[in-house]
This record gives sequence, structure tokens and C-alpha cells, in this order.
Amino acid sequence: MPQYGAHCSWRMATGVFDHGSPRNWNIYKGKLYFNYDTLQQNLWVNNKDYFIKKANKNWVKKLLK
Repeated sequence: MPQYGAHCSWRMATGVFDHGSPRNWNIYKGKLYFNYDTLQQNLWVNNKDYFIKKANKNWVKKLLK
């Protein structure tokens, strides 16, 4: 199952809720992450743990709204 409801993982980390692309994805520690485009994918891949931590916090905030 995609993380963050298939929203872009990098943008989720920045607090922006935007769709992910099925062309830009990554499996990390057994979890599927989508990104909006190649630029966000490359940014995310270079610091996955940092962005996942931030995205997890923003995802919880989104779910609590």
C-alpha cells in the first residue's frame, strides 16, 4: 500500500499535499513511496529518512483535520 495515500512523499514533507506519479516511485524499508516528478524523486532519494520523518508528521496533521 502506498504511503501518504499515494501523495508525493517529498511534497508531503514540505507540507504540500499533491498527487504522486506512478512513474516516480521508490520502495524503501518495505514501503512504497510516490513522488510528483523526477525532481522531487531525486531530492527525496538523497535524504529519505529526513523527508520521511517530516512527511509522517504532516500526514498525521492531515488525517486529524
